[in-house]
Formats: sequence, structure tokens, C-alpha cells
Amino acid sequence: MNSIEGIIPETLSQCLQLQILLLNDNKLTGEIPEELGSLQKLRYINFGNNLLTGVIPASLGNASSLAALYLYGNALSEGIPYSIGQLPLGFLNISHNNLEGFFPPSFGNLTSLMYFDVSYNKLTGGIPEWFGNLSSIITLDVTMNNLTGTIPSSLGLKAVYMYFNQLHGPIPMSLANATGLEDIELTGNKFSGVILPIWGHCQLQVLQLNRNRLQGILPSSVANLSTMLQWLVLAETSSPVFYRVEIGRYVNLQNLDMKQNFFISGSVPPSIETFELCNYWIYRPTISLEEFQTLSAT
Repeated sequence: MNSIEGIIPETLSQCLQLQILLLNDNKLTGEIPEELGSLQKLRYINFGNNLLTGVIPASLGNASSLAALYLYGNALSEGIPYSIGQLPLGFLNISHNNLEGFFPPSFGNLTSLMYFDVSYNKLTGGIPEWFGNLSSIITLDVTMNNLTGTIPSSLGLKAVYMYFNQLHGPIPMSLANATGLEDIELTGNKFSGVILPIWGHCQLQVLQLNRNRLQGILPSSVANLSTMLQWLVLAETSSPVFYRVEIGRYVNLQNLDMKQNFFISGSVPPSIETFELCNYWIYRPTISLEEFQTLSAT
């Protein structure tokens, strides 16, 4: 953090040629000036990690060249303005604030958006289906909000972070079919159903599905991730998840947490750094269908 204090001067709006405005990691207070919306050449704003209060000005939607907006780590409140969805944004980070309300429907127009982080706010409602139409999006982070409903059926990303919401239903096949998917973290929701077999055909490095209602057998196709997977967390599901694959094949695995689940077979790879195995059956060579059904019911 630097030492710049005070407010953001509204006179910045007189800098008509201004394209980049970096004031992050300071001690700025007050509100974001509405006048900044008049800067037609402004392409990049970063006010992250300050002490700003008030709302996100709707007038920012008039800054027609704005491609990157970083307002993370402040105390901004109320809702996300509809007008923000009219910008040619590629990067939007408004995380770690006190924002409330729903995703504006205008966000369905953000076809150039690649990175969207709205984590650690107080958003409610669902994740709209139009998120699946944002063909450029690579990373979506909605962690630690109050979101409900299901994941859009057409959502496909490189990284998705949705932990600690109230999301439910099955994990959509579109995520499993996302061949570029590297990181999926859905901890602490109410997802149900089985773990999708197609995940063995993507580029997953992190698979974190703990504290949900998933059950069944970890698909054998996940063995295809043996040289990529680094983080596997499937602990504390409401029903046990069983593992047929040889866990020792995951040569780059660094973090493994499978509390309250069961290995069918396998030794622990030497790469493990964080190792949590509680209430496990390890080195169990086989399990019958009857045992599986009995244990799933307990």
C-alpha cells in the first residue's frame, strides 16, 4: 500500500486524453467521481485496495472505451449499475466490496469479457443462463455471495470459482466438456448427483468439490489427469464418493483431502504436501456392488 490519501478529484475529468488511471493500493477515501464517465478515451481504471465508499457510478457506463475496471477491495455498496454492461469490458474485478442485488441483464452483452470477479460480496439470485453466451470468458469467480439456483447449462470456462454459495442441482455437462478447464472449485454448495466422467478429457489441475451432496464412484476417466492434477478435494460429501483409480498415478498431486470418503485401491504419491485422510479405507482392493450400496446409504 502506498501513502496517497484523500479523495479522487473530480477534476480528473478534464484530462480528456487520459487512457490509463492507476490509483490502486493507496488510502483513498470518499466516492468515485461521476464525472469520470465523460472520459471517452479512458481504457483502464484501477482503484483496487483503497477505502472508497458509496456506489459504482452509473455514469461509468458512458466511458465508451473502458476495457478494464478494477474496483476490488473497497467498501462500495448497493447494486451493480446496468450501464456497466454496455461497456467493451474484457476485465472486471469488483470483488471484496459490499455489493448487493442481482446480476444486471445488460451483462449478457459483455461478449468481450474474459475475466469476471465479483467474489466476497452480498449478491443474491441466480447465475443467469446468458453467462453461457459470453464466449470470451475464461475465469468466473462468484465465491462467497448468497447466490442460489443452478449453474447455467451452457457454461464453459478455463477456471470457475463458486464456493460457499447456495447453488444446487447437478454439475452441468458443459463444464465437463470444457476441454480447456483447468480449475474448478465448487466447495460449500448443495450440488448433487454424480461426478461427471468426461472430466478425464480436460486439462484439470484443481478439482475441489467438497461439502456438497455428490455421490457415486470417481470415474475411471479421471486417471487421464494423472500427470496434471495437483489439487484434489472431495471431502465431507453427504454420501461417500468411492475411488477405483490408482491414486499413486497422480505424480504431481500436492494436496489431497478426501475425509469421509473411501479409496478402492492405491498408494499415496510422494508429491503430496497437504495430506488429510480421515475415516478412510486405504489399500482396499475391491468392493462389491452390495457393499457400495450399503455404504452409500449410511
